[in-house]
Amino acid sequence: MEPLPGSSTPSCIPIPLRDRWPGNRVTWKECGGRPPLAGLTGKFYLDGDSETAMANSQRKSTKLTFKGDKKEKKHRKRKREGNDDLDGLQDSPQQTEGWLNSPTQAHISGPLYMICVAPCLGTSSDPKPCALAIVPSPLSPIARVIPMALSSQALETLDPDDVNHVMVCTRVVDSSNKVTLRVANGRYLACDELGSVSAEREARGAQEEWIFEAVRPSRPSSPGPSSNPQSDQYSPDGLYVLKSVLYNTYLTVEEVANGKLEIRCDSSSSDDSSSHLLVRMQAAELIKSKKRLAEEHAKKGLLSKSNNTGLTILKAGQTISDLEANNIRQYQARGAGRLITPSESNAGLKKACKEGRLAEELLDRRAKLKSDRYAK
Repeated sequence: MEPLPGSSTPSCIPIPLRDRWPGNRVTWKECGGRPPLAGLTGKFYLDGDSETAMANSQRKSTKLTFKGDKKEKKHRKRKREGNDDLDGLQDSPQQTEGWLNSPTQAHISGPLYMICVAPCLGTSSDPKPCALAIVPSPLSPIARVIPMALSSQALETLDPDDVNHVMVCTRVVDSSNKVTLRVANGRYLACDELGSVSAEREARGAQEEWIFEAVRPSRPSSPGPSSNPQSDQYSPDGLYVLKSVLYNTYLTVEEVANGKLEIRCDSSSSDDSSSHLLVRMQAAELIKSKKRLAEEHAKKGLLSKSNNTGLTILKAGQTISDLEANNIRQYQARGAGRLITPSESNAGLKKACKEGRLAEELLDRRAKLKSDRYAK
Protein backbone atom coordinates (compact mmCIF):
# COMPACT_ATOMS: atom_id res chain seq x y z
CA MET A 1 0.00 0.00 0.00
CA GLU A 2 1.17 3.49 -0.74
CA PRO A 3 1.73 5.76 2.27
CA LEU A 4 -0.18 8.97 2.66
CA PRO A 5 1.60 12.12 1.49
CA GLY A 6 3.97 13.33 4.17
CA SER A 7 3.69 10.13 6.20
CA SER A 8 5.40 6.75 6.21
CA THR A 9 2.29 4.98 7.48
CA PRO A 10 0.13 3.23 4.87
CA SER A 11 -3.24 4.82 4.19
CA CYS A 12 -5.10 1.80 5.54
CA ILE A 13 -3.82 -1.46 6.92
CA PRO A 14 -5.30 -4.74 5.67
CA ILE A 15 -8.21 -6.11 7.68
CA PRO A 16 -7.93 -9.78 8.66
CA LEU A 17 -10.63 -12.12 7.39
CA ARG A 18 -11.74 -12.95 10.91
CA ASP A 19 -12.47 -9.29 11.53
CA ARG A 20 -14.46 -8.74 8.34
CA TRP A 21 -17.99 -8.91 9.69
CA PRO A 22 -20.66 -6.33 8.95
CA GLY A 23 -20.30 -3.26 11.05
CA ASN A 24 -16.61 -3.72 11.91
CA ARG A 25 -15.02 -0.33 12.64
CA VAL A 26 -11.50 0.66 11.69
CA THR A 27 -10.05 3.26 14.01
CA TRP A 28 -8.27 6.27 12.66
CA LYS A 29 -5.12 5.26 14.51
CA GLU A 30 -4.93 2.14 12.36
CA CYS A 31 -5.21 4.37 9.28
CA GLY A 32 -2.42 6.75 10.19
CA GLY A 33 -4.57 9.22 12.10
CA ARG A 34 -6.69 10.05 9.00
CA PRO A 35 -10.03 8.74 7.81
CA PRO A 36 -9.66 5.77 5.47
CA LEU A 37 -11.56 7.39 2.61
CA ALA A 38 -12.85 10.93 2.20
CA GLY A 39 -16.58 11.20 2.71
CA LEU A 40 -16.93 7.99 4.74
CA THR A 41 -17.39 7.62 8.45
CA GLY A 42 -14.80 4.93 8.97
CA LYS A 43 -17.30 2.07 8.88
CA PHE A 44 -16.54 -0.66 6.30
CA TYR A 45 -18.94 -3.27 4.94
CA LEU A 46 -18.23 -6.10 2.57
CA ASP A 47 -20.21 -6.46 -0.64
CA GLY A 48 -23.72 -7.77 -0.01
CA ASP A 49 -23.66 -6.94 3.70
CA SER A 50 -25.32 -3.50 3.53
CA GLU A 51 -28.82 -4.97 3.93
CA THR A 52 -27.73 -6.93 6.98
CA ALA A 53 -26.22 -3.81 8.50
CA MET A 54 -29.40 -1.83 7.94
CA ALA A 55 -31.42 -4.58 9.60
CA ASN A 56 -29.10 -4.51 12.59
CA SER A 57 -29.48 -0.74 12.88
CA GLN A 58 -33.27 -1.01 13.17
CA ARG A 59 -33.39 -2.29 16.71
CA LYS A 60 -36.16 -2.15 19.26
CA SER A 61 -36.51 0.90 21.42
CA THR A 62 -34.88 0.76 24.83
CA LYS A 63 -37.59 2.91 26.43
CA LEU A 64 -38.94 1.50 29.67
CA THR A 65 -42.44 0.10 29.48
CA PHE A 66 -44.66 -0.82 32.39
CA LYS A 67 -47.58 -3.13 32.78
CA GLY A 68 -50.82 -1.38 31.97
CA ASP A 69 -49.33 1.25 29.64
CA LYS A 70 -51.40 1.83 26.53
CA LYS A 71 -49.64 1.40 23.22
CA GLU A 72 -49.67 4.31 20.84
CA LYS A 73 -51.74 3.52 17.78
CA LYS A 74 -50.48 4.68 14.43
CA HIS A 75 -53.26 6.21 12.38
CA ARG A 76 -53.13 6.97 8.71
CA LYS A 77 -53.69 10.55 7.78
CA ARG A 78 -57.11 10.89 6.21
CA LYS A 79 -59.08 13.82 4.99
CA ARG A 80 -61.72 14.72 7.54
CA GLU A 81 -65.25 14.33 6.31
CA GLY A 82 -68.05 16.81 6.73
CA ASN A 83 -68.09 20.37 7.96
CA ASP A 84 -66.83 20.40 11.49
CA ASP A 85 -67.07 23.54 13.55
CA LEU A 86 -63.84 22.66 15.31
CA ASP A 87 -61.97 22.65 11.99
CA GLY A 88 -62.96 26.23 11.36
CA LEU A 89 -61.72 27.20 14.80
CA GLN A 90 -58.33 25.61 14.22
CA ASP A 91 -57.82 26.73 10.63
CA SER A 92 -58.91 30.34 10.84
CA PRO A 93 -56.56 32.64 12.76
CA GLN A 94 -58.24 34.04 15.83
CA GLN A 95 -57.34 36.66 18.38
CA THR A 96 -56.21 35.02 21.61
CA GLU A 97 -55.54 38.13 23.70
CA GLY A 98 -57.53 41.18 24.63
CA TRP A 99 -61.28 41.70 24.92
CA LEU A 100 -63.93 41.09 22.26
CA ASN A 101 -67.67 41.56 21.91
CA SER A 102 -69.73 38.46 22.58
CA PRO A 103 -71.51 37.35 19.37
CA THR A 104 -74.36 35.47 21.08
CA GLN A 105 -75.67 35.02 24.59
CA ALA A 106 -74.61 31.35 24.46
CA HIS A 107 -70.96 32.42 24.21
CA ILE A 108 -71.07 34.64 27.30
CA SER A 109 -68.86 33.05 29.94
CA GLY A 110 -65.87 33.87 32.09
CA PRO A 111 -64.70 37.39 32.98
CA LEU A 112 -67.00 40.11 31.60
CA TYR A 113 -66.62 43.85 31.16
CA MET A 114 -70.10 45.39 30.91
CA ILE A 115 -70.50 48.98 29.75
CA CYS A 116 -73.75 50.93 29.78
CA VAL A 117 -73.57 52.76 26.47
CA ALA A 118 -76.22 55.43 27.06
CA PRO A 119 -77.28 55.91 30.69
CA CYS A 120 -80.47 57.85 31.30
CA LEU A 121 -79.58 61.44 32.29
CA GLY A 122 -82.16 64.09 33.02
CA THR A 123 -79.82 67.08 33.12
CA SER A 124 -77.24 66.34 30.43
CA SER A 125 -78.06 65.64 26.82
CA ASP A 126 -74.69 63.96 26.18
CA PRO A 127 -74.58 60.76 28.26
CA LYS A 128 -71.16 59.22 28.82
CA PRO A 129 -70.65 55.44 28.93
CA CYS A 130 -70.04 53.89 32.32
CA ALA A 131 -69.06 50.43 33.51
CA LEU A 132 -70.83 48.23 36.04
CA ALA A 133 -68.39 48.10 38.94
CA ILE A 134 -68.08 47.83 42.70
CA VAL A 135 -66.46 50.11 45.26
CA PRO A 136 -64.69 47.99 47.90
CA SER A 137 -64.74 49.27 51.47
CA PRO A 138 -61.91 48.71 53.96
CA LEU A 139 -64.41 48.56 56.82
CA SER A 140 -66.92 46.10 55.34
CA PRO A 141 -66.61 43.03 53.11
CA ILE A 142 -69.75 44.12 51.25
CA ALA A 143 -69.11 46.50 48.34
CA ARG A 144 -71.57 48.85 46.68
CA VAL A 145 -72.48 48.26 43.03
CA ILE A 146 -72.30 51.54 41.14
CA PRO A 147 -71.84 52.77 37.55
CA MET A 148 -68.22 53.88 37.21
CA ALA A 149 -67.25 56.50 34.63
CA LEU A 150 -64.71 55.26 32.09
CA SER A 151 -61.29 56.80 31.75
CA SER A 152 -60.05 58.20 28.45
CA GLN A 153 -57.88 55.11 27.87
CA ALA A 154 -60.78 52.75 28.59
CA LEU A 155 -62.95 54.67 26.13
CA GLU A 156 -60.38 54.17 23.37
CA THR A 157 -59.55 50.51 23.97
CA LEU A 158 -62.81 49.33 25.60
CA ASP A 159 -60.66 47.21 27.93
CA PRO A 160 -60.97 47.28 31.74
CA ASP A 161 -58.28 49.13 33.66
CA ASP A 162 -59.46 48.07 37.13
CA VAL A 163 -60.23 44.64 38.51
CA ASN A 164 -63.33 46.02 40.23
CA HIS A 165 -64.88 46.63 36.79
CA VAL A 166 -64.83 42.93 35.90
CA MET A 167 -67.46 40.32 36.79
CA VAL A 168 -67.09 36.58 36.30
CA CYS A 169 -70.00 34.93 34.51
CA THR A 170 -70.88 31.31 35.31
CA ARG A 171 -73.57 29.44 33.41
CA VAL A 172 -76.18 27.61 35.47
CA VAL A 173 -76.21 23.84 35.04
CA ASP A 174 -79.18 22.33 33.14
CA SER A 175 -80.08 25.73 31.71
CA SER A 176 -79.28 27.20 28.32
CA ASN A 177 -79.54 30.89 29.22
CA LYS A 178 -79.33 31.40 33.01
CA VAL A 179 -76.08 32.80 34.41
CA THR A 180 -74.68 34.15 37.66
CA LEU A 181 -72.30 37.10 38.01
CA ARG A 182 -69.58 37.15 40.65
CA VAL A 183 -67.95 40.49 41.43
CA ALA A 184 -64.32 41.10 42.38
CA ASN A 185 -64.80 40.49 46.12
CA GLY A 186 -66.24 37.00 45.55
CA ARG A 187 -69.92 37.84 46.07
CA TYR A 188 -72.75 37.50 43.58
CA LEU A 189 -74.75 40.22 41.87
CA ALA A 190 -78.42 40.15 42.93
CA CYS A 191 -81.58 42.25 43.00
CA ASP A 192 -84.58 42.35 45.30
CA GLU A 193 -88.31 42.92 44.74
CA LEU A 194 -87.86 46.70 45.04
CA GLY A 195 -85.31 46.81 42.22
CA SER A 196 -82.24 47.44 44.36
CA VAL A 197 -79.06 45.88 42.96
CA SER A 198 -76.41 44.63 45.40
CA ALA A 199 -73.62 42.09 45.83
CA GLU A 200 -73.87 40.80 49.40
CA ARG A 201 -74.23 37.03 49.30
CA GLU A 202 -71.50 34.45 48.82
CA ALA A 203 -74.03 31.78 47.76
CA ARG A 204 -76.17 31.66 44.66
CA GLY A 205 -79.94 31.66 44.76
CA ALA A 206 -82.93 32.70 42.70
CA GLN A 207 -82.17 36.39 43.18
CA GLU A 208 -78.65 35.89 41.81
CA GLU A 209 -79.77 34.38 38.49
CA TRP A 210 -79.74 36.54 35.35
CA ILE A 211 -80.41 36.20 31.63
CA PHE A 212 -78.67 38.03 28.80
CA GLU A 213 -80.99 38.98 25.95
CA ALA A 214 -79.58 40.30 22.70
CA VAL A 215 -80.58 43.76 21.50
CA ARG A 216 -81.70 43.49 17.89
CA PRO A 217 -80.94 46.51 15.71
CA SER A 218 -84.00 48.32 14.40
CA ARG A 219 -84.48 47.75 10.68
CA PRO A 220 -87.08 49.81 8.83
CA SER A 221 -87.37 47.20 6.09
CA SER A 222 -88.45 44.49 8.52
CA PRO A 223 -90.40 46.07 11.38
CA GLY A 224 -91.92 42.78 12.48
CA PRO A 225 -90.19 40.10 14.50
CA SER A 226 -87.61 38.02 12.72
CA SER A 227 -88.55 34.55 11.48
CA ASN A 228 -85.16 33.18 12.53
CA PRO A 229 -85.45 31.60 16.00
CA GLN A 230 -81.79 32.37 16.74
CA SER A 231 -82.16 36.10 16.14
CA ASP A 232 -83.00 36.64 19.82
CA GLN A 233 -79.59 35.25 20.77
CA TYR A 234 -77.39 36.87 18.14
CA SER A 235 -76.12 40.40 18.66
CA PRO A 236 -73.86 41.81 15.92
CA ASP A 237 -72.87 44.83 18.03
CA GLY A 238 -72.41 42.95 21.32
CA LEU A 239 -75.32 44.79 22.97
CA TYR A 240 -77.46 42.94 25.51
CA VAL A 241 -79.95 43.62 28.26
CA LEU A 242 -79.60 41.98 31.66
CA LYS A 243 -82.84 40.48 32.95
CA SER A 244 -83.61 39.15 36.42
CA VAL A 245 -84.96 35.60 36.28
CA LEU A 246 -86.99 35.89 39.47
CA TYR A 247 -88.67 39.26 38.93
CA ASN A 248 -88.60 39.56 35.08
CA THR A 249 -87.22 43.09 35.30
CA TYR A 250 -84.35 44.66 33.41
CA LEU A 251 -81.23 46.29 34.81
CA THR A 252 -80.84 50.00 33.94
CA VAL A 253 -78.52 52.89 34.76
CA GLU A 254 -80.52 56.00 35.63
CA GLU A 255 -80.03 59.35 37.28
CA VAL A 256 -81.57 59.78 40.73
CA ALA A 257 -82.77 62.95 42.48
CA ASN A 258 -79.37 64.08 43.73
CA GLY A 259 -77.90 63.99 40.20
CA LYS A 260 -75.89 60.79 40.69
CA LEU A 261 -76.15 57.65 38.59
CA GLU A 262 -77.60 54.53 40.15
CA ILE A 263 -78.03 50.94 38.99
CA ARG A 264 -81.62 49.75 39.25
CA CYS A 265 -83.46 46.62 38.18
CA ASP A 266 -87.11 47.65 38.08
CA SER A 267 -87.69 48.39 34.39
CA SER A 268 -90.31 46.30 32.61
CA SER A 269 -89.18 47.21 29.08
CA SER A 270 -85.96 46.38 27.25
CA ASP A 271 -86.39 49.12 24.64
CA ASP A 272 -84.90 51.81 26.87
CA SER A 273 -81.33 52.67 25.85
CA SER A 274 -80.30 52.90 29.51
CA SER A 275 -80.64 49.13 29.76
CA HIS A 276 -78.37 48.34 26.78
CA LEU A 277 -75.04 46.91 27.89
CA LEU A 278 -71.98 46.34 25.76
CA VAL A 279 -70.70 42.95 26.91
CA ARG A 280 -66.97 42.43 26.42
CA MET A 281 -65.30 39.11 27.18
CA GLN A 282 -61.77 37.76 26.97
CA ALA A 283 -60.68 36.39 23.58
CA ALA A 284 -59.40 33.15 25.12
CA GLU A 285 -62.74 32.56 26.84
CA LEU A 286 -64.57 33.21 23.57
CA ILE A 287 -62.55 30.50 21.84
CA LYS A 288 -63.36 28.07 24.67
CA SER A 289 -67.05 28.92 24.38
CA LYS A 290 -67.03 28.28 20.64
CA LYS A 291 -65.43 24.88 21.15
CA ARG A 292 -67.92 24.06 23.90
CA LEU A 293 -70.87 24.94 21.70
CA ALA A 294 -69.46 22.94 18.79
CA GLU A 295 -69.13 19.87 21.01
CA GLU A 296 -72.66 20.32 22.33
CA HIS A 297 -74.06 20.56 18.82
CA ALA A 298 -72.13 17.43 17.82
CA LYS A 299 -73.59 15.50 20.76
CA LYS A 300 -77.13 16.53 19.92
CA GLY A 301 -76.79 15.00 16.47
CA LEU A 302 -76.84 16.00 12.84
CA LEU A 303 -79.62 18.07 11.29
CA SER A 304 -81.14 17.29 7.91
CA LYS A 305 -81.60 20.37 5.73
CA SER A 306 -84.60 19.02 3.84
CA ASN A 307 -86.72 21.99 4.91
CA ASN A 308 -86.22 25.46 6.31
CA THR A 309 -86.84 24.62 9.94
CA GLY A 310 -84.60 21.53 9.97
CA LEU A 311 -85.51 17.93 10.76
CA THR A 312 -83.72 16.15 13.58
CA ILE A 313 -82.62 12.71 12.36
CA LEU A 314 -80.38 11.57 15.20
CA LYS A 315 -81.21 11.51 18.87
CA ALA A 316 -78.99 13.04 21.51
CA GLY A 317 -75.79 11.04 21.86
CA GLN A 318 -76.53 8.86 18.80
CA THR A 319 -74.07 8.62 15.93
CA ILE A 320 -74.87 7.99 12.31
CA SER A 321 -73.36 4.49 12.60
CA ASP A 322 -75.79 3.66 15.43
CA LEU A 323 -78.66 4.87 13.27
CA GLU A 324 -77.65 2.57 10.42
CA ALA A 325 -77.18 -0.39 12.77
CA ASN A 326 -80.65 0.09 14.25
CA ASN A 327 -82.09 0.41 10.76
CA ILE A 328 -80.49 -2.84 9.58
CA ARG A 329 -81.49 -4.67 12.77
CA GLN A 330 -85.09 -3.56 12.27
CA TYR A 331 -85.40 -4.95 8.75
CA GLN A 332 -83.07 -7.95 8.78
CA ALA A 333 -84.69 -11.37 8.28
CA ARG A 334 -82.58 -13.24 10.85
CA GLY A 335 -84.10 -11.53 13.86
CA ALA A 336 -81.64 -11.00 16.67
CA GLY A 337 -78.80 -12.80 14.88
CA ARG A 338 -75.37 -11.51 14.04
CA LEU A 339 -75.48 -7.96 12.78
CA ILE A 340 -73.90 -7.42 9.37
CA THR A 341 -73.17 -3.83 8.44
CA PRO A 342 -71.88 -2.42 5.14
CA SER A 343 -68.13 -2.19 4.77
CA GLU A 344 -68.37 1.24 3.15
CA SER A 345 -67.49 4.44 4.94
CA ASN A 346 -70.06 6.80 6.41
CA ALA A 347 -69.19 9.62 4.02
CA GLY A 348 -72.19 8.81 1.85
CA LEU A 349 -74.53 8.83 4.84
CA LYS A 350 -73.28 12.20 6.05
CA LYS A 351 -73.67 13.69 2.60
CA ALA A 352 -77.18 12.26 2.25
CA CYS A 353 -78.10 13.57 5.70
CA LYS A 354 -77.16 17.09 4.67
CA GLU A 355 -79.07 16.78 1.39
CA GLY A 356 -82.19 15.43 3.11
CA ARG A 357 -82.20 11.93 1.55
CA LEU A 358 -80.87 9.87 4.43
CA ALA A 359 -83.66 7.28 4.26
CA GLU A 360 -82.93 6.61 0.59
CA GLU A 361 -79.24 6.15 1.26
CA LEU A 362 -79.96 3.73 4.12
CA LEU A 363 -82.19 1.70 1.80
CA ASP A 364 -79.52 1.57 -0.90
CA ARG A 365 -76.89 0.41 1.57
CA ARG A 366 -79.22 -2.26 2.96
CA ALA A 367 -79.93 -3.49 -0.57
CA LYS A 368 -76.25 -4.32 -1.03
CA LEU A 369 -76.38 -6.77 1.90
CA LYS A 370 -77.18 -10.25 0.54
CA SER A 371 -78.70 -11.41 3.81
CA ASP A 372 -81.42 -8.75 3.74
CA ARG A 373 -84.28 -10.04 1.64
CA TYR A 374 -86.55 -7.07 2.31
CA ALA A 375 -84.20 -4.57 0.70
CA LYS A 376 -83.65 -6.49 -2.57
